[in-house]
Amino acid sequence: MGNLNILPSEILTDTLIRLPTESVLECELVCKRWRNLVRHPSFSHRHLTHLSHPVISVHQGPIFGY
Repeated sequence: MGNLNILPSEILTDTLIRLPTESVLECELVCKRWRNLVRHPSFSHRHLTHLSHPVISVHQGPIFGY
C-alpha cells in the first residue's frame, strides 16, 4: 500500500464516508486497516449520516443574478 499507511485514520475515514455503499464494501478488501475502519460501528453511523445529508447540491439558474 505504500504511503497510504501514513495517512491519518481520520482523513481516510472522512474520505471513505463520502463513497457510495457499494464502493465502501469494496474498500474492505484493500487491506486490514481499511476493513477495520469500515467495520467499526462509528463508521457505519457516520456513513449513514453522510448519505442522508449530502454535501453536493445542484444549483439551477444564474449564479450571480445575470
